[in-house]
Amino acid sequence: MSEYRILLVSTEEEIAAVREIRREVYGKKFSLGDEALEAQGFIWNEEDRQSFIYLLEHIPSSTYVGTTRLTFVRNNTPIQALSMQQHGVEKLEGFDTNTAAVEVSRFALSSQHIAGIETVDSTLRNILSLELMIAVRLTLFLYPSPHVFSFMERSLYVLLKRRRTNFQKIGPSINVLGERTPYVIERNKLLADTEGITDRRTRYYLKAFCKSPGKLWAFVDGNPYLDRSDIRLDYLCEIFEKYGDDADVSLLIGEDMG
Repeated sequence: MSEYRILLVSTEEEIAAVREIRREVYGKKFSLGDEALEAQGFIWNEEDRQSFIYLLEHIPSSTYVGTTRLTFVRNNTPIQALSMQQHGVEKLEGFDTNTAAVEVSRFALSSQHIAGIETVDSTLRNILSLELMIAVRLTLFLYPSPHVFSFMERSLYVLLKRRRTNFQKIGPSINVLGERTPYVIERNKLLADTEGITDRRTRYYLKAFCKSPGKLWAFVDGNPYLDRSDIRLDYLCEIFEKYGDDADVSLLIGEDMG
């Protein structure tokens, strides 16, 4: 069993933990104090209200050590543009970003936790990044956005590519607090390509939602831009019930049950 677990954020206590991790990571990265971080929206902003936000917890110490979010843009959300569009990416050919588009952002890992703790074959950063990638997969199984966008630094792109998450470049790099490039990947491709390395843990979390859906529904019910009908939990639970724990990933992605 992993020493880490991911949590879908739904309580004020968990939101406070997200804010604290962001404060540590972005304050150090951009040499900004608390007031500047708040003013520039690094700690919390309007996009967080239309996002799936996750925490990564170190179980032995009961410490939150990482966070990421998947912001969704749809017809009823106040913000009608992806973050990359707000920062100058002018046009995304062939993609409808107004209907259930999802963008991965605010990927932050506590440097205090990572410092000095590396294994021989892979860094702890890689291990924690893999756990947070599972959060992306969970969201896409539950909320089937056709495409996943990300406006990221090359270092994160390389890290994800090592995990078989092959984002495609869709525009030139832009200097936004460092050089960042817009990328996209199709939902079905991401889920299929990352099945081997993250499948067991992803299924563990999905089945946990089936057994105890309260936290998921608390998040959905507390979000002004989501309804329970937007979430595919009932479908996924039906697949597990009919085909067992080893149900083919194509069924979980969304093909007909037959």
